[in-house]
Order: sequence, then structure tokens, then C-alpha cells
Amino acid sequence: MSKYTSEFTSIENINYRVDIVTDKGSTTENFVLGGTPFITQMDSDGKTIYAPIKSSGATIEMLTSKMPFDLYSGNTKGVKVTLTNTTANRVEWVGYVTPCAYDMGLDEEKEVVEIECVDGIAALKDMPYRSANKDVDTFLNVVFKCLKRAGCYKNLYVTDNVQFTSSGTDSIMSKLRISEANFYEEKDSEA
Repeated sequence: MSKYTSEFTSIENINYRVDIVTDKGSTTENFVLGGTPFITQMDSDGKTIYAPIKSSGATIEMLTSKMPFDLYSGNTKGVKVTLTNTTANRVEWVGYVTPCAYDMGLDEEKEVVEIECVDGIAALKDMPYRSANKDVDTFLNVVFKCLKRAGCYKNLYVTDNVQFTSSGTDSIMSKLRISEANFYEEKDSEA
């Protein structure tokens, strides 16, 4: 695995570290960030398959004198990006570089390369659903399977405000059941 790392300080004097881990190579390299080192944005159009859920993206500005070809992969989870708040020692954003082809020429001695990223929820749209049995399962378990495939979430918080009965204590997502076969285009889909 190859790893790129860099650090910056925000205008609020918070220290951050950006780590980019690729599935190619075996080196660790420090890189220089551009003037706007790490920008996140929320999905605002609502036209994703996860419309009620807001996903986020990020743009990293890398100042480089060589082509970072290993940062681009056709694999959805080929290049993982982590933004860590080193002042508070906590991870604040995790996602993946969007699968794309690198098409920028190198005209100057140093170029600013913008690396586009998406969070784990947005990356799920490129990952087919997999299940060994295609059973009827709780909606909560199906969501957990999807988040596990995303590979960047440890916790899921679900509101308990919606119940089947007024005296209920269980999350509605643990009571609703759905067939996993709904997530396959054909009956013969690969398990």
C-alpha cells in the first residue's frame, strides 16, 4: 500500500492531517497541500439513491511536480481518504477518491491537482449488494450490511422517536422486515 500524508492548520487554529492510502505501491510520501487544502460539501440536490440521507464529498488540493497516477482507481474503494483533527485526536471525515481517469496535463513546474472524494454512503452506489442467502431480514440488519461494505463507519445512530405503539421501546428499523432479493436486478444475481 502506498500512503500520502500532509498536515495543515485551519483558520480556527485546529491542526489536521490528511491521509490518502492507495491499493498500489508500498511507499509513504509527504505531500504539499494547496491554498484550500480540504473542502467538504454536503449533497444538496437530493437526486441520489439515498435521497433522505445527506452524503458528503470532499476536494483535496495537492501541489505536485509529478503525476500522482496511483491516486486514481477504477475501484470504488481503491483509494481511501481520512481527515483527522490532530488537535482533538479524532477522525472527522472518511471517504474514497472518486473512480475516474486522470486527464490533467502537467504544464508548470508545480501544478495544483484537485482530488475529488465521496464519503462511504455515496460510495455505496457503486457497490453491489451481496448476501449469502437472500433472506427476509430486518431493515436494520440490511443497513448494517451496507455500512459494513462501505468500510468506514463504526456506529449508526437511529432515532427512537418512531414506534409501532405508544409504549414501544424498540427502534422501528429493528421491527420492519424486507426481502434481500429486492436488492438484486435478476433472480440469478451473484450472491
